[in-house]
Amino acid sequence: MMDVVVDRILDLSNIEYFTFAFNIFVYLFSNSIVSHHRDIDEDTIRSRTKLLHGFNLLVFVSFIASLVFRS
Repeated sequence: MMDVVVDRILDLSNIEYFTFAFNIFVYLFSNSIVSHHRDIDEDTIRSRTKLLHGFNLLVFVSFIASLVFRS
């Protein structure tokens, strides 16, 4: 299975590379994105960051699944 993923990653289109890079960017900077609104408290920032990480993980897993099951 890992060989299939590696082969498909090597054969990505430009939009797929963009999607993958954007997903990584959002994951890495999610805390900064959420805390941009300075009028919210730390608990809200923490919960929104967890929500954004969860959504980001779902997008990433869907992206990998699409690579594995692409015919």
